[in-house]
Amino acid sequence: MATEPSVSFSGLDATLREVRLPMGLIVDEVVLAMAQTDVFDDPWKLVASSPGRIRAVIGEAGIQAFLEAKAPAGLSNFEVTIADGVVYVKASARVVIEIRAMATCRFEVEDGTRLNVKLAALDPGGPLKGMVEGKLEELNPLFDASQLPLPCTIESVDARDGQIVMVGTLSPPE
Repeated sequence: MATEPSVSFSGLDATLREVRLPMGLIVDEVVLAMAQTDVFDDPWKLVASSPGRIRAVIGEAGIQAFLEAKAPAGLSNFEVTIADGVVYVKASARVVIEIRAMATCRFEVEDGTRLNVKLAALDPGGPLKGMVEGKLEELNPLFDASQLPLPCTIESVDARDGQIVMVGTLSPPE
């Protein structure tokens, strides 16, 4: 094993755009920032002097496309609005007749790595509520930080102005 780093850098700022996650969601932007870091090549690893920062942004269009692609039979015509800390999803549900419904959803961070979507309200409710809750359970987590190539934790989530912004700590493995 090499005892000296093959490469060292005093800082890194990187922006990744349109990052497609394994489950199909497209993250509009991931911004990484790290301080002094050494790169070893035998075996390959990063050793950072301190944890870095990560910021991920998911827009309304990305969530709408994701929902359309993952929609079960009977749900269609999604419209997504992100504002005031929640996500509003309008969709058409076909049970016997077609019904237009609006779900209001909030976000919950689980174990510092998974962003889950939870149903806060549904209009109209009734039999659609179970269908919507079941679909959310299938879709969760909406974002899973463990799918990124470097370990990180989600510290905060903000939903407004048409986007979800997650901020966290990036901790390269030692």
